[in-house]
Amino acid sequence: MSDYDPNYVEIKSFFLVCAKVVLLNAHNEVLLLKRSSLSVNAGNWDLPGGAVDAHESPETGAIREVVEETGIVIDSAKILSSELDENHKDPIVILGFSAHVDNSEVVLSWEHDAYQWVSIDDALRNETLPEVYKTMIRSSL
Repeated sequence: MSDYDPNYVEIKSFFLVCAKVVLLNAHNEVLLLKRSSLSVNAGNWDLPGGAVDAHESPETGAIREVVEETGIVIDSAKILSSELDENHKDPIVILGFSAHVDNSEVVLSWEHDAYQWVSIDDALRNETLPEVYKTMIRSSL
């Protein structure tokens, strides 16, 4: 054990926590959403998800975000991974989840203007899908 340091000051760390979900349908296809011109990273492909609200568990946030962005209701989401994304003004902790859905009908929010169910291989080849999301997809296998 190291010696006590009387000058020690606790440093509080704060991160935005984001939950992203690899949604897989009955054909084992992944849902990709295309960011609209009204949102950050317009034109890029994305996974459903977003910021976890205060006083909300990450799984609850993931489930809420899926409904908000796709209209698809899921009962639960399985944790896949955690990543630290420092490519923003403030660092973001991204928690990856997976869920299987029977209903593949999507109703988009304003954040996205297109969607597609694609094979896992096609998702991994998508050039505008961030590498961190591809890692989540690989973890879902």
